[in-house]
Amino acid sequence: MYERKHQNLERKVASLAPRLARPEAPYQDREVAAGWLRHQALLKFNPNHDERGRFDFGGGGGDGDGDGDDANVAPTTSPTWPTVGHSGLNVSQAISEIHSATSNNSESQSQCAFYVRVALKAGGVDLKDHPVSADHYGSFLQQSGFALLRPNPDPRYNAKPGDIAVFGRLTDKGNGHIQIFDGRHWISDFRQSGFWPSHAYLEGGRGYKIYRP
Repeated sequence: MYERKHQNLERKVASLAPRLARPEAPYQDREVAAGWLRHQALLKFNPNHDERGRFDFGGGGGDGDGDGDDANVAPTTSPTWPTVGHSGLNVSQAISEIHSATSNNSESQSQCAFYVRVALKAGGVDLKDHPVSADHYGSFLQQSGFALLRPNPDPRYNAKPGDIAVFGRLTDKGNGHIQIFDGRHWISDFRQSGFWPSHAYLEGGRGYKIYRP
C-alpha cells in the first residue's frame, strides 16, 4: 500500500515537474519541482539512496520521514574525513549571524559570498585578502585553516554545522556559489531547500568542494 501510494504520487509529480521547474512558475512550485528533479538525479547516481521509497524534496539534516528534510540522511561515506579543521571558527556565532542576516530573504539575492563572509567574520575568521567571487573561496578557506574533505562527499553526506560548500561557475562569466551548513539547512544568501542552490548547478555546474572549519 505504501509503495503503491508513493509510486502514484511520483508519477503525478513526474508529469508536472518539467513545467513547474520553469522560471515563470511560482517560487514554491519551482522549489518542489526542483526537489523532485534532484531526487531523480540522485537515483541515477546512487539507486540505493532512496531504499525506503521516499523521495527527497531537498531539505537538510532530515530524518527520513518523507516530510522534505531528508537531504542529510545518507551516512558519511569516508572515515578519513577530519572531524574538525584548524580554522578556529566559532560555528555558533557564524550561524547565528547568517541566520540574522538572511532572515528576510526568501530567495537568492545573488550575494552568497557576501553573506557567508559576514558569517565568517562573526565567527572570528580573518578576512584579510578575501576573494570576491564565491568560486575563489576554496584556497582562501584552506589558508584560513579549513580542511578540504577528500574524497569529495556525495551531496547527501553527513554534513556538520559550519561545513562550507564552494561551487564552480555555471558559465565563464559567473561567480559560482558558496553556502554554509547550520546543522539542518544549507544557507547562502537565503535558507536553501537543499544542498543544491538551484537545478542549474545540479545539471550544468562545474562541481563543488566541501571545507570543514
